[in-house]
Amino acid sequence: MNDQERAEGWRLFDLAHQNLQSISKAQRFYLSALLVYLCVVWGWYFVAAKEALSIQIFGITLKTGGLWVMTPGVTTALSLALIGAVNAAGPAWERLRKQAAHLGVGWLSCAVTFNQLDTYKNVFDYLTYLRLHPEKPPNEEPGRRFYLWHFLYPSLYAWSIYTSYRAVIEVWGLCGLIHQRAALLYGGTCLVLQAAYSIRPWWRAICRFLGVRTQTVYG
Repeated sequence: MNDQERAEGWRLFDLAHQNLQSISKAQRFYLSALLVYLCVVWGWYFVAAKEALSIQIFGITLKTGGLWVMTPGVTTALSLALIGAVNAAGPAWERLRKQAAHLGVGWLSCAVTFNQLDTYKNVFDYLTYLRLHPEKPPNEEPGRRFYLWHFLYPSLYAWSIYTSYRAVIEVWGLCGLIHQRAALLYGGTCLVLQAAYSIRPWWRAICRFLGVRTQTVYG
């Protein structure tokens, strides 16, 4: 490999690394936004105790009913964006590894993981380091079986789906929804989209938890 080819290889490596970081940044944003929104919705629900509580945001007055109406759309947009960002990380990481191998970068032999190169960690990344054992080191354990933290993201998607379902019930109710085609289309579409795109994360989490099909559910 001559100097020009090596310089071009490093440029491609930097681009691959920047792409990986941008995906990680997007994951952190969508995860944080979805978590905050779900907490606000349920916090508002319990505080309001089903009363017509209203709040003013940027000069706009939003009532409890209005919050429930917009909830299926917001949770669907955020959860699908988060799922897409998580899915995009695999190919981006693989591309970076291949470019590093092409350049002969030595850190590949040190079993460097995606998390170690991620400079935009989110709250779920830190939750995986929690340990009950007082002397067990909080080291990352890739490929660990029977590890409940595999279900962090799928559980968030399930919470989002349930929140969307509850929003539909709170606003229209099952009987009222059936007689409102627009509401049925809106609520049903949001629920179906979230449920359909959550199948992959749940399948991968279950396989990782059981230690099966590891060649296809990691990376």
